[in-house]
Parts: sequence; structure tokens; C-alpha cells
Amino acid sequence: MVAAEARASGLPLIVPDDGGAGDQFVMGQGRRYPAHDAAGLASAIIDFLADRSSRARTVAIAAAPGISDMGDHFAHRFGLYIAPPPPGYRWPLDWNHARIKASG
Repeated sequence: MVAAEARASGLPLIVPDDGGAGDQFVMGQGRRYPAHDAAGLASAIIDFLADRSSRARTVAIAAAPGISDMGDHFAHRFGLYIAPPPPGYRWPLDWNHARIKASG
């Protein structure tokens, strides 16, 4: 959640290439390093700090208004749970079908 909030706030990210934080990474808005690699993290931080143009910060700020923060994200999700199902919806049959279709 920290990475999502940082991104929604216009902050560039330095995140591992594996895991939840890495899912928030957008090329040009920070740095990515190999997961479980302390030297890779150190290199990503040094490279980021050496980039005096702060292009990553500029790009991240420009993208931020289109990114929902965690409050908006959960409000949307909870709204889906509260909303009545569409006419003809047959849970769990339709849910399983959608899940299988999404994974396949």
C-alpha cells in the first residue's frame, strides 16, 4: 500500500522487480532493482540520486492525478460488494466462470 500511496502522491518509486510494490512500478517514474539483491538496491538508489534532472519526479507528478489513492481504491471495491448483482447473475457459477476466463 505504501508504493500505491506514493505513486498517487506523485513520488517516484524505487522498488524490487518482484512482489506487490513492483506491481506499482511504471517505467520512467523511478527505478526497479532485482528482488533480494542488496547491491542492486544500492545501485538503484545511487542511480536515482545521480539523476539530477529529476525526470522521474516530473513524470510521477504529471501521472499522479490519474492514479487513485488507497481510499478511493477501497471505496470503489466496497461499492462493488454493496451493489446488487446484475439481473440473472448466478453466484458462484458466474463468479467461477469469470475467474476461469480471467486466468485462461
